[in-house]
Amino acid sequence: HIDSISSILPKYSTFLLDMWGVMHNGSQPYPNVLQAISELKAKEKRLIILSNSSKRKSKAIQMLQKLGFDPTDFDDVITSGEVSHNLLSGEYDSNAAWP
Repeated sequence: HIDSISSILPKYSTFLLDMWGVMHNGSQPYPNVLQAISELKAKEKRLIILSNSSKRKSKAIQMLQKLGFDPTDFDDVITSGEVSHNLLSGEYDSNAAWP
């Protein structure tokens, strides 16, 4: 059990954050999420957003902005839709690890 993000900050340089149901409920950020993001960025942590949404990365970024998140806080946003698009379009080798 983690009481606060502060308790694990020193252990990690990168944080993977699930978008839907963890950061927000589709209409607003969950309590303290924006503060946690600010704290992580203040400590120079890398933040990568993950989503199993079938939508492309640009749509996920638009959603984050609409909900009050600053997309520049995130080092990357990875969605299932973006990965699928890139694999199907031949932009990535399906046998290679994610770049």
